[in-house]
Amino acid sequence: MKLNLTISIIRLVFEASKRQWQNESLRSLIELSNGKSMTKSRMTLDGDYPVYGANGVIGRTNEALINTATITIGRVGSCGEINKTDDLAWVSDNAMWVSNRAENLDFDYLYFALKSLNLTSGMKIAAMPSISQENVFRENIPLPSLAEQKQIALFLNQYVQGLGVKNCVDFPDSINAIKSTIARVESLAARVNEAQRLREEAEKYVEYLEASILNSIFSGNLAKDQNTTGKQLLEKILHERRGLWESSMRAKGKDFDKVVYKEPVQPDITNLPPLPSHWCYASADQLTSVITDGEHATPQRTNSGVLLLSARNIRNGYIDLANVDYVAEETYQKIIQRVEIKPGDVLLSCSGSVGRSCVVPENLRFALVRSVAILKPIFVDPIYMSLILQSRFMKDQINSKKTQTAQPNIFQGKIKTLVFPLPPLDEQRRIVAYLDGLQAKVNALRELQSASGEELSALMASVLDRAFKGEL
Repeated sequence: MKLNLTISIIRLVFEASKRQWQNESLRSLIELSNGKSMTKSRMTLDGDYPVYGANGVIGRTNEALINTATITIGRVGSCGEINKTDDLAWVSDNAMWVSNRAENLDFDYLYFALKSLNLTSGMKIAAMPSISQENVFRENIPLPSLAEQKQIALFLNQYVQGLGVKNCVDFPDSINAIKSTIARVESLAARVNEAQRLREEAEKYVEYLEASILNSIFSGNLAKDQNTTGKQLLEKILHERRGLWESSMRAKGKDFDKVVYKEPVQPDITNLPPLPSHWCYASADQLTSVITDGEHATPQRTNSGVLLLSARNIRNGYIDLANVDYVAEETYQKIIQRVEIKPGDVLLSCSGSVGRSCVVPENLRFALVRSVAILKPIFVDPIYMSLILQSRFMKDQINSKKTQTAQPNIFQGKIKTLVFPLPPLDEQRRIVAYLDGLQAKVNALRELQSASGEELSALMASVLDRAFKGEL
């Protein structure tokens, strides 16, 4: 995204002006009036006069509250936003306006002086943030002569219109050195913008690379002569799935005349891409013995004990232990009565940041809260399943099935309907080995892009900091 330097340049000019001229309180230079309510019933699309809200025109009306051009200041919501009005207009009660100004204060100069201020300092935070006239009156602005004010305002008007610093008029002699500083900032900003553009192109390349990897897999480029097929594997999985259910029922002492095996959800392959001939599609429900999520009750946290993880800890390919909670051993034992997490289980973040996946490693004992789903695959390589969950192919499915409320969620019922491409097991393992090598390259590119983005932001902040200190 191209950097918007306008406000920074305006502030730079007024910082230089403050060092050169006497600063005066706005309380002594202007008078303010609060706007008045304008109901929707009094607004009309073809009204004669604009209605100004906290951040500019919000509609039109046939009523005028002011009869001369003025400056509005956002009062509620978009606090501190500065706008110029037409001669005849209405100012709503979400804004205030300059109802009078000193004779030695130029209109356009005042407009830019107000834009240079941070008027949100000390604002009230309630249902809607708000500021009062006092937030404005307590500020000071530099006050050069009227002619010098007009000269500064003319430069800024030309700059805002996009003329470029070299084509704008000069500043007054006493601060004209700031023009070369602005030119250097503008030049450095152009370089940063170009670097950001190249970074965005690199990000698109990474997305293209990931898509190409998946396409090459679906095209069967990794396929070899097969003695088995995905369909045969699915039959084996379904037989094992039912056997596991029957064993579970026997362990619970259930009467098989009174319990009925629930067949897994069938995959909906509408609009899905064709697969290699020896593959097939299968639903997540078909490929797993269990799909559930973490603890629904809020466990009592402790300072130490057994790890309690959530969606924030689930990253693509690994579990992040940088920010964890703990529960007591007794609490952990109660949680695992419903589901015990074991090595080889596949985890999926299912609330908040939906769609991240990894495999449970060896020698890590933990419980989960409900923001993480657990999938227990049958005769499917767990890393293969997790990699497919991370793919664009699966993200599109997840995005279409997730529920968007205060935060996005994908619930167990929808997770069961997710459709996986199913190659034979040996081929799954070859795909995992192939993707491991390519994913390392993709991850390295992403880390480089992330670092470069942070460095570019820090660079621009450093440039502006040096400019404000007069070091450019």
